[in-house]
Order: sequence, then structure tokens, then C-alpha cells
Amino acid sequence: MLIYLDNRLNKKGKPQENYAREIMELFSMGVGNYTEEDVREVARAFTGETINAQCADNWPYSYVFDAGKHDGNLKSVFGQVFNFEGEAEDTNYVIDLILDRISGATDISPAHATHPATALYMSWKILTWFVSESITIEAPAVRELAEFFHTNPVDGDGYHIRQTLRKLFKSQLFYRPEYRYTMYKHPADFVVMALRNLQLHENSYTGQARSFLQRMGMRVFSPPNVAGWNHGQAWVNSGYLLNRYNYANRLSSSAIATNEWVDDLIPARQRNHDAMIEFFRARLIQTELRPQEYAILNDFLSEIQNGGGSAQSKYRRKIRGLIHLMMALPQYQLK
Repeated sequence: MLIYLDNRLNKKGKPQENYAREIMELFSMGVGNYTEEDVREVARAFTGETINAQCADNWPYSYVFDAGKHDGNLKSVFGQVFNFEGEAEDTNYVIDLILDRISGATDISPAHATHPATALYMSWKILTWFVSESITIEAPAVRELAEFFHTNPVDGDGYHIRQTLRKLFKSQLFYRPEYRYTMYKHPADFVVMALRNLQLHENSYTGQARSFLQRMGMRVFSPPNVAGWNHGQAWVNSGYLLNRYNYANRLSSSAIATNEWVDDLIPARQRNHDAMIEFFRARLIQTELRPQEYAILNDFLSEIQNGGGSAQSKYRRKIRGLIHLMMALPQYQLK
């Protein structure tokens, strides 16, 4: 972020505000919990936080605090006046202020009158990432998770991500039926879940998987901007969907779903059409198929059965076709 948000240019007398603003807007409290004056003062506190292009490791940069570029005058953030002389102490103090800041911005949610804005905002982000994109910051679940996130009674250490996620994943909220299959898979979900659920393997991240992820809209490790990727329906359009279907075709090809893998998948005595459909439904969809979807899959298998070729070749075509078709179903685009 020192590079991406220009803090390497932030120095006494010429504060650069990008990093200071996004620390509060994107990475902690969210919009509406700070003032423009707070942005300017936080930027002054972050002066001298920069990078050194000379680094012995493989990474081309290393962090450095340049005391000569640091603004050593008094600052005032959220009404707190301070100035420290040690390396990066202003920065550490500002971060503590942000984490404990109760903004009183009740127009955002009533909980902002009593809870730190960072705890609320980050809890909301966690819930919209793992539970449902439709959860609003006013929801009671946000406040409940924020209380745990900030105080963390498990080990007494506030803002503990691991413990907070453990609480969420063990909660009744996480397993509510109304939150199942309401979120769109992003490209990494689409690819990785298929590989894991089918126990298939791409030989190299730098090969086709990476290329298809990019065609689906996600250039891994290179988001379009500092806010990251848009989610939800942004992942579903004609171009992105077509590339999802094309990747499903690749995954079902003999190059990945090899003859050996296909032949060992289902015992010969269980190779009726119902068993084949159920095998992949349980692994890829994990919810009941609609009657019309089941009929389409069954018709597909019947057409192969009535065609030419040996029993073994028919079986292989059925298996590969089912992978492709199920990954193209609407349900497979959801999680």
C-alpha cells in the first residue's frame, strides 16, 4: 500500500493523503466516520513511512522510516492531540485511535453510537463475504459479531480475525437455509471448488487455470483497484459465463479427466443414469436438481446410450459430459 497509495511520496510540508484516506475508508471504519481534517492529520502522521529500493531479498523493496521526511509537529486526529519522537510512533498511535474510534454516526447504524466503527465495518465486510451480500450494516448480526471482534472474550485480545471467523462459522446464522446459494461464485471459487470436489488437478497455476481466471474477470493477485474486485452479479455476464463454460469443457477433457480417472470413478455395477447424475450432483451442486434439469441431464445420457461406440467409450463420454453440463447449471454459479 505504501507503493499503491503513494505514501512513499508523503513527506513533511507536502502530505500525500491517498494512504491516510483509504486506511479509514476501505480498510477500517468506512465512509462517514471521519472528517477531511482527520484525513489531512493522519497523512501528516504517516509522513516518512516509505520504501527503500535496495533490498537483499528477492522482493525489490523494503520498508523504511525516513525521519527527515516526517512531520514532527503536533497533530490532531478525532480531537486527540499528539506528537511522538520515536520511529513510526505517530503511525502506531493513529492506528490505535482508529481501532477504538466510536464515531457516533447513527445515520450509518444505531450501533455506531456505542461500538467502534472499525469493529462494525469489518464485521459487516466479513458477513457480506462469507454469509450474504444482502446483509446491511444495520443488521443485528453485524453488531453481535462486532462486539466479539472488538472484545474477543476467548483470549482477551481484541480484533482477532481467527477467533472471529471461528465464531461465525460455528454460529446458527452461518447455516440458515435462507443464506444458502444466495452468493455468486467468483472465478477462483468456480475453478478451485471444481478441482477440489472432483479431486482433479491442474498441472500449473501459470497455465490454463490462470488464463481462464483472467478471462472470467479475475486476474489473481492483481485487482483492478485498491478496493479490490466487485462481487455479486458483477461476475455474471455473457462473456464471463461463456469462459466459465469453456473452462468446464477443459476440466472434462481427457487431458485432465483422464481415462484412468474416469474409469475408476464409479463401479461398473453402479453405472446407471440415476447413479451417475447423483454422483456429480452430490459433489458439484449439493442441492436438489429441479425436475427439468434432471430431465435434461437424463436425456443427454440417453442420447449417448443410444449412439454408437463401445460401452466403455459411452461411459467416458457420459461422465465428461455430466461434468461439463453440471458446471454450466445456474446453481453451480452460486455458493
